[in-house]
Amino acid sequence: MTDLVADLKRLRLYGMAACYADGLEQGQPVMTTATAGLAQLVQAEATDRAFLHCHQHLVVLRQAADQVLVQRLGKARVDNGRGKAEAGELLGRLQALGQARTQRQ
Repeated sequence: MTDLVADLKRLRLYGMAACYADGLEQGQPVMTTATAGLAQLVQAEATDRAFLHCHQHLVVLRQAADQVLVQRLGKARVDNGRGKAEAGELLGRLQALGQARTQRQ
């Protein structure tokens, strides 16, 4: 029973450990019947925390890799389009020429 209290404290479930220990000291029959369920809960919680801890490391590594890729993109900037206006005018002229030909036919 004290192992269960120690396990609860190891998982930083201090309030639950204190309530369980107080219930045992007072001799509450509910605590003796709930021991198996609490032991199962502690085991499941420890397993979940170990899994989530490993998953957290993978997330941190993935974020670091993503950050490197983002840094390679460079700083965002706005430019004036350098020469794109002339290309747009040329395209507009070609379209107008194409429309004039279709109207003549």
